[in-house]
Amino acid sequence: MIRVARRGGWLARHLRGPLGRGALVGVVATVVDLGVLQLLIVGCGLGPGAANAPALLAGLLVQFFGNKHFAFRDTSGASRRQGAHFAAVEAVTFALNPTPGRLPQRLGDAGVLVDLRLVQ
Repeated sequence: MIRVARRGGWLARHLRGPLGRGALVGVVATVVDLGVLQLLIVGCGLGPGAANAPALLAGLLVQFFGNKHFAFRDTSGASRRQGAHFAAVEAVTFALNPTPGRLPQRLGDAGVLVDLRLVQ
């Protein structure tokens, strides 16, 4: 017979806390990002490059405010300062990650180097 604990285990307790709420915010932000992207490409006829920035911005807004108010239950009035820090961190990570258009080129260059070495 399987017994179910009334209070839940470690995982259940932590998923109800900031970790679980933050993960849920991340999922919702991703769905918003992809939904806006799809809407702008299919519904409005924008190209993927033009639709990417507004979709990313929508997802980032959901992520920031969802984490601030839902995941961490922050009621301080420091949204501008926290938003500026969040934007700075996101800008750095955006700059460090290769954009989808540059990634195949980088992989292609590496692939050519590997292929040339194998041929020689």
